Parts: sequence; structure tokens; C-alpha cells
Amino acid sequence: MTKEDLRRLALALVGAEEKSHFGKAYFRVRDRIFASLKDDETGVIKLMLEQQAMMTMRSPRSFNLSPAAGGARAGRKSSSLRRMKLR
Repeated sequence: MTKEDLRRLALALVGAEEKSHFGKAYFRVRDRIFASLKDDETGVIKLMLEQQAMMTMRSPRSFNLSPAAGGARAGRKSSSLRRMKLR
């Protein structure tokens, strides 16, 4: 997956919009962030805790807890974009 793929998927959600914060792309629905592009190599997505556990078990090399904004408690995962696969 590339940052363009993540951007395209995020913006395909009904009501999604892209905004910039400190020079980074954030994706929001009703002004609530659900994903961001940390840099060209890393995306951050917000997941429910059950989804987070499932993704970490399925692909531990691809998904890591994001220390920003509460990490596991807040349900955020960072991922290497090149390791993520579109299905």
C-alpha cells in the first residue's frame, strides 16, 4: 500500500475529508480523526480495541501500537504502508 492508496481508501468513506495538522495529512468524519499519514512510510489508523488485537495477531510485523495520543488505550495503530496489503 502507498500513501496514495491510504488516502484514496480514507476519502472513499461517506463524509470523510482530509485536513492538515502540523504539515501532516489527517482524515476525519464529522471532525473526528480516524486515520493519518505520519510520513511517506507510515500510516496511523484508529481501531476499536478488539480490531487492534486482531490486526496485531494477524500481522505483527505490519502493525505497532502508536505511542501518540494514548496508543493502545485510544485504539491507534501505526503501520508500515509498504507492508499493508489491499484486499
